[in-house]
Amino acid sequence: PGQSRAGGRQTTKSKQGKNSPAHFSSSQPASTDRETFLKMQVQSNTPYAVLEEGGEDPPMAQARPAVVIVSTVEKRKRTFGCGFCCLATLLVVLLCSLLVPRTPYIGFREFAIGWDADAERYTVKADVRFKSRQPVSVEWKDLEVKLQWLLDESDDSYTVQEVAKFKKSSEFTTKAFDDKHIEPSLDTVTLVPAAALFAQCKNDYAVVRFKGHVKSKDSGKKYNLETDWHTVWNCYL
Repeated sequence: PGQSRAGGRQTTKSKQGKNSPAHFSSSQPASTDRETFLKMQVQSNTPYAVLEEGGEDPPMAQARPAVVIVSTVEKRKRTFGCGFCCLATLLVVLLCSLLVPRTPYIGFREFAIGWDADAERYTVKADVRFKSRQPVSVEWKDLEVKLQWLLDESDDSYTVQEVAKFKKSSEFTTKAFDDKHIEPSLDTVTLVPAAALFAQCKNDYAVVRFKGHVKSKDSGKKYNLETDWHTVWNCYL
């Protein structure tokens, strides 16, 4: 029983029980059973090994975490490169901010007006503070400032009268970010405005300012100068 003859060859049919484990032939794998087995392993969160076609079934193995080895030398190189780039960028920004030409500043210190009986004319005295904003020493020339008197002021306009003009004919030098006290010489005085300002200063206050320009001796560039408006009392000599 259980044996049959076909073409002179004897074949044996094996029986499998219900609890027998599934077996896949390595020579002729069943694709449908393979997919079913893999799906079962994924659903049950059980690690599995992929069956290679035409080979032996690999043993089941537990999943191992991936290990990435980072070279300490490469990490130091990247850190050094980033630090060098940051320092170079900072250096370029500092050099640009320092080497850009800056307009010098002129500050209001003192002003006075009086009548010179010997010369029979009005005399005006100016005292200003010249501040260089350059990061290096600079030679200056042709300093000229004018005394302006604020006569009337409204919301959108004001009336200004020029009273006198001062010049500094000699050249002068300032160090880096230097602050210099300068008394320019009186050049010209406008008679009528000077007389009106003189009377105003004797009886009341006046609002004045200095406005002018100066040149750099090396580059020949002209810089405009201007002080804020100042209220002065008893400004007569």
